Amino acid sequence: MRILFVGFGSSIHSARWISQFEDQNWDLHLFPVDPYHLNSSLRNVTVHYLFPNSGAGIDPSVRQSTLFWPFRRGRERLKGLSARLPGDPLSSVSRLSRLIGSIKPDLVHSFDSAGGLLTYDAYCLSSQGFPRWIHSSWGSDLYSFGREEVRKQKTRGMMTACRYFMADCQRELELAPEYGFTGEILGVFSAGGGYDIENMQQYRKAEPPSQRRIIALKGRHGVLGGRGLDALRAIELCRHLLMDYQIRVFLPQGDISGAIEYVRRWTGLDITVIPEHSSHAEILSLFGSARIAIALGMTDGTPHSMLEAMTMGAFPIQSNTADTRGWIEDGRNGFVVPPEDPQTVAEKLKLSLVDDQLVDYAADINLDLLRSRKEIGKVKPEIISIYRRLTGLSN
Repeated sequence: MRILFVGFGSSIHSARWISQFEDQNWDLHLFPVDPYHLNSSLRNVTVHYLFPNSGAGIDPSVRQSTLFWPFRRGRERLKGLSARLPGDPLSSVSRLSRLIGSIKPDLVHSFDSAGGLLTYDAYCLSSQGFPRWIHSSWGSDLYSFGREEVRKQKTRGMMTACRYFMADCQRELELAPEYGFTGEILGVFSAGGGYDIENMQQYRKAEPPSQRRIIALKGRHGVLGGRGLDALRAIELCRHLLMDYQIRVFLPQGDISGAIEYVRRWTGLDITVIPEHSSHAEILSLFGSARIAIALGMTDGTPHSMLEAMTMGAFPIQSNTADTRGWIEDGRNGFVVPPEDPQTVAEKLKLSLVDDQLVDYAADINLDLLRSRKEIGKVKPEIISIYRRLTGLSN
């Protein structure tokens, strides 16, 4: 079976999804939509960039199919020339269209709205039959981005053209018909597929979560609906209870950097920013060392940081978005809070700081919950079965 994935080459979600098929002896290809580094967790896939990616940490099993152009000045001249040619043959959509015609994949699987909209552009260029096409929504493809005027028409075209659809939350599946989708709904799947939970446990500290002295805080604000500033304000309101804690801000994006520095100086709290492009292992280690994980957002589907924090024993304080309540029973294995109400978040944070029994009990519940619903041994066979059924191929 030959599969072409279209999505972010830098994303751990892309890498984890593709890794599920390492042992299938399939011919796997990735057309990245981003110009950034390849994720170091990618394995056994052919990546189709315009020019070779020489970033550090690329696994030897990752093959690169590129236009070899050794000199940077020559690359820029070539790009400039292509922009003046009819149809821009070096554009992403032109290259993707040619790639599909060249390798003739049994399946095209696009990730996120970025991958889906690029695939749709290639679909529109196709003069022959287009391969079977699955689109995976990552959280807010329809709920958020689909409403933007600049994307609305193309999103509708994408959903009308693709034959199969899966999402990381039920909300997106329910919205699909409103955007013209008439194909087959494949179900709810996390963007990264199943979790290798036993392997993840190596990053989890042996001590009970109630003995940990780290608070993990998602720092995204404004970007993708994040409300990191509101979470930071809740930290400030609880400052007297947090003097013996370390506050670790992960995924710092948007307008939060200056606010972090202000709160650090004004309160004297130990607040450190985890670099944005930290490895997946580093993020797991953070969650495995944290008593509490706070993440607030307006548009999330099923937040992956929440699921990973729960797997690693950190008590989740999570905004009330699409599928949060499908995972958290408020007050039992976490707290569900309004994303723009720092006062309520602070009240729940205080309870989480003083109730050791609540935090430890929730950690046991959450690990069992993730094992029953997201363990890779359960999810992977289901996805492989879907691919085989859609292609009619056995391998």
